[in-house]
Amino acid sequence: MIYLITEQTELFDQYSPDLIRKVNVEKAREALKGAPLLALDTETKGLDPFSCELLCTQLSDGGSDQYVIDNTTVPLKAFKDIIEESTIIGHNLNFDLRFLFHHGVYPMQCIDTFLQESVLTTGLLLFKGYRGLASCADRYLKVQLDKSVRGHIHREGLSTRVVVYAADDVKYLHKLHEAQSKALEKQDLLRVANLENKFVVPMTYMSHGGIHLDQKKWREKMVQDKINLSKAIQELNDYVLKKHPTSQFISYQGEMFNAEGEPADGTEGVIINWGSDQQVKMLFKGLGIDTLNSKTKKHTVELKFIMKFAANFPILNLYEAYSKAAKVVSTYGENYLEYIKPLTGRIHSSFRQIKDTGRISSDDPNIQNLPADHTRKCFTAEAGNVIVGADYSGQETRVLADMSRDREYLAYVNDPTKDIHCLMAQAVYPELRSLTHQKIKALHPEKRQFVKPGTFAIPYGGNGKTIADNLGIAIEVADAAYKYFMDKFPGLKSYFKKAADFPLKHGYVLINSKSGRRSFLGGYDKYLSLKKQVSATGFWERYRTAKAEDNFEFQQEFKPLVKEYFQLQGTFQRKGLNFPIQGTAADMTKLAAIYVMRWIQENDYINEVKIVVMAHDEIQLECPAVIQEQVKVVLKDCMENAAARFCESVPIPADAEIANHWKK
Repeated sequence: MIYLITEQTELFDQYSPDLIRKVNVEKAREALKGAPLLALDTETKGLDPFSCELLCTQLSDGGSDQYVIDNTTVPLKAFKDIIEESTIIGHNLNFDLRFLFHHGVYPMQCIDTFLQESVLTTGLLLFKGYRGLASCADRYLKVQLDKSVRGHIHREGLSTRVVVYAADDVKYLHKLHEAQSKALEKQDLLRVANLENKFVVPMTYMSHGGIHLDQKKWREKMVQDKINLSKAIQELNDYVLKKHPTSQFISYQGEMFNAEGEPADGTEGVIINWGSDQQVKMLFKGLGIDTLNSKTKKHTVELKFIMKFAANFPILNLYEAYSKAAKVVSTYGENYLEYIKPLTGRIHSSFRQIKDTGRISSDDPNIQNLPADHTRKCFTAEAGNVIVGADYSGQETRVLADMSRDREYLAYVNDPTKDIHCLMAQAVYPELRSLTHQKIKALHPEKRQFVKPGTFAIPYGGNGKTIADNLGIAIEVADAAYKYFMDKFPGLKSYFKKAADFPLKHGYVLINSKSGRRSFLGGYDKYLSLKKQVSATGFWERYRTAKAEDNFEFQQEFKPLVKEYFQLQGTFQRKGLNFPIQGTAADMTKLAAIYVMRWIQENDYINEVKIVVMAHDEIQLECPAVIQEQVKVVLKDCMENAAARFCESVPIPADAEIANHWKK
C-alpha cells in the first residue's frame, strides 16, 4: 500500500483508496521508526537544490508499504531523526542527499545501489542507462519500472501516476541491494562497495558546502590574465620579426588582417593568428620544426608533441607560454562567476564519484584542475574563517614503492636524505651526480623542478620516450636518464611487467588488494578473439607473406586485424600500469575524507567545518578561525591514517597548512 503524508486533503478526491491512502505524520513515524535499513528517494522540480523545490520524499522499510511525504506541505525535518538514525538505501544518492542536506537532514550511513552497480561494472562499455534503477530492477529482479512519468512531474505535481511512480522508486531497493550484495561477494568487491557507500556522504557534503570565490580578486585576475596573454603574443610576434623577417606571415605594409581575413594578433607587420593551429603549423614547418606525428600521420602543434624540439627552436618556449596564457583566459574567466549561487554566494560543483580508476571528477564547473597559481588564490575563506589544506607528499611515488616492494626503491623512498626528483635531476644532468640531494635542492632547485614531469612518469611505466616527451629533451638524453634511474631499482622492471600482463590474463585491472577495487576491460572479449586468431598455427607466416606482397588480403584482413590486436593489448597494458597507482591514491584520499566527515559529524561541526575541495592528493577544508589549529591536526591525522591503511611499508606524510585562500 502507498501512504501519502500531506496537508492537501483535496488530492485524495482523485486517488483510489485501494492504491493510495492518507496517513498523518505521527502514524508514518510510528511505522518507520527503528527501521535498520530505510529505502529513500526524492522527486524534485529541478536538479538544483538551491533553486528548485523538493516535491516529495519516499520512504520504505522494505515491507509492503511505501510512504510518500508531500514536502510542499510537510517539512522533511518532521522525519529528520528517523532518516538520520537509519542506514539509507537509495539509487544515486548523491542527488537525493544534496536536497536532504539543503533541508537540514544529514544521514551519515548510506547504501547506494547505483554506486554498487558502478563498482560491479567499472571500466565496461555500457549503454546509456545501464546503471539506472529501471535497468537494474529489470536485470536483477525481473521487475519493469515505468520511467515515462519523470518528464511530467514538475507539471503534474502529486497526481496519481506521480505518487505511484515515486513509491515504486523505493519499493524494490531492499531486494536490489540483496541481489547486488551476492554479486559483489562473488567478485570480492564488498570492501570497495563499502568504501564508496561511505564516501558518497563527504562527497555530497563537499558539493553542498561549496567554495567561496572572491569576485573582486577574480575580476582582477581576469584583467591580469589578458595582460599576460597580450604579452605572450607580443613576445611571439617580436621573435618572428627579429629572427624570421622573411616569413610569409610578416607584412611590411602593416596589413590589419591575416591570410584568412581575420584581424591579426598584435605587432604591426605580423599577420599570424596564434590561435589558428593551421597557421601555426604553416609557420613552424617553414621554420624547420617537424610537426608530423608519425603515429597519426598528421601535422600537429600540440605541446606534448612539439616541446621535445624546444632546445633547438626557442620559439616553442614562447608558444608554450602563449598556449597556457590563452587557455587560462578562455577557460577560467567570466564563466566561473556565473556558477556562484545567489542564495549562498558560493560555487557548488557537481561530482562524479567513480571513474575507471576510482578517481572522482567534477563539473559545473571543474574545480579540481584549476592552475596552482594566482587562480586558486581567488578561492578564499569567508569572514571569520580560514582554509586548512593538506596534500600528500610524494603520494604516487610512495604508492609505487609499496606496490612494487623493490627493496632498493623502498629504502630510497624511506631515506630522509634522498629525494626522487633530485635523482631524476642527476639522471638528466650528469654534472649533478657528485652532489648530495640537499645540495641539489639548495643550488639547483630549477633543475629539480624541471625534471618533475619525468619523475612522475616512472610510476606509470614511463620510459625514455615518455621522459623525452614530458621534458621536451632529446631522446638520447632521455634514454640515458631512464637507464641511469632504473639501474638503481632493478625490481621495478619486474613489477611493471607483472602489472602490464595482469589485465591481459584476467580481463580486469586489480587496483589494489586492500579495497579490492577492479577496473574491468571494455573490449576484452574482442581482444581474446583477436588473440586466438593471431596465435593460430601459421598465422604469422601468412601475415609476413601477405605483407611482403602487399596484396589485397594484407590490406583488408591481416593489417587491420593485427593493428586492432596490438592497439587493444597496448591499451590494456597501459591501464595495468596506470590504474593501480592512480586508483590506490584515490582510494586513500576517499578514506581520508570519510574520516574527516566522521569527525565533523561526531563533533557537531556540520556546516561549520566544510570540505571545500578534493583534488586528487589534497583535501581543503574551511572552518572558523578559532578552531583552525585543531582542524589542522585532525586533517593531517585523517589523511595519514588513511594512507597507512593502504601503504604498510611506506609512510605517506600529509603536509597541512593554514591560509585565507586555497594555497596549493
